[in-house]
Amino acid sequence: MYTPKSSSLVHLSLRHPVIMVTVLSLALFLSFGKEPQPIITISFDNGYESIYTKALPILERYELPATLFVTTGNVEKEGYLKLEQLKALQEAGWEIGSYTVSSPSLVNISEANLHAELYLSRQALQGWGFPGDSFALPFGQANIRVWEYAKALYKVSRGYEPGLNKRPFPQHNLKSIVSMADTKIEEVKDWIDRCVEEKAWLVLVFHRIGEDGQHDNSSEEFLEEVCKYIKGKGKITVSSLSYAKQNDATVEELVQKP
Repeated sequence: MYTPKSSSLVHLSLRHPVIMVTVLSLALFLSFGKEPQPIITISFDNGYESIYTKALPILERYELPATLFVTTGNVEKEGYLKLEQLKALQEAGWEIGSYTVSSPSLVNISEANLHAELYLSRQALQGWGFPGDSFALPFGQANIRVWEYAKALYKVSRGYEPGLNKRPFPQHNLKSIVSMADTKIEEVKDWIDRCVEEKAWLVLVFHRIGEDGQHDNSSEEFLEEVCKYIKGKGKITVSSLSYAKQNDATVEELVQKP
């Protein structure tokens, strides 16, 4: 058994023998007999002001956190979130991630512009006091080059391929389900049911809330029904994107780490 060199610790261990437990052993012990839980992440793209004025009160009523992917170049513009509101969302338990600087289609821009969109957005977030660890893909358009940049700059990223994420969870290009103006509540409930049944990770994506006439709008009633349904399902972990990935390491993943 390894004994720390500190004389005070040696003295303490001689008087009160203890069992030295490795991190892996502790993880194995804590995970023994426990079934993995389904995970849901509620996310919002672009950074419309209605996310703060209309979505936040609904999620607070149901005590649910969320992840906001903000277009940093739109902060403080009319109709978009203000920096003060972003900080209030973080105080409420939300994660603030990147949706690039100007949310362009990243596939057809130059190498220099691609780097600027991803790097400067993260730099802006960090300058405002946010970790800037997560990224979401604008317009659902990407190629190998885009994901290489995302992986180099961010710890976790979300794409637009529809579906559930299965264990062991990937760090990048996470699948998601996008809610638009024509999305039916039964469709979202069905995905929630499948997530619970398969003990998977469901990432829900919203844009505008309560802005009638917009193609990417979801009504306040729609969002409330989704939150109510999630809460009524029982054992579901509702978490931000980064927290869910960082805190759901399986025993297999821990074994593989150096």
